[in-house]
Amino acid sequence: MRQLAKFYLVWFRNYEEKEESNANRNLESLEMAHIRLEAALETSERWQITDASLLRWRRKLKRAAQECDETMHKCKQRILEDEQMQQEVRISSLPT
Repeated sequence: MRQLAKFYLVWFRNYEEKEESNANRNLESLEMAHIRLEAALETSERWQITDASLLRWRRKLKRAAQECDETMHKCKQRILEDEQMQQEVRISSLPT
């Protein structure tokens, strides 16, 4: 029974590390996308745009950047919550 519990803990920790790595990689990709969106917005703000379709494009770009920022913050919060939960699991699984 102890060997099974030990196996489970080792497997779970390996799984956690992979999940954490994927989450961090996804967050990094999201941050890079946000940087590119912000750069495109800043560039477009310097242009004197009067064309209606380009103005709509700029508004959509702003909305996409805002949504990306909100999603990025939610992802960061979820990663923190997951890390806290993992820490609590580790503490509670320690022998007393």
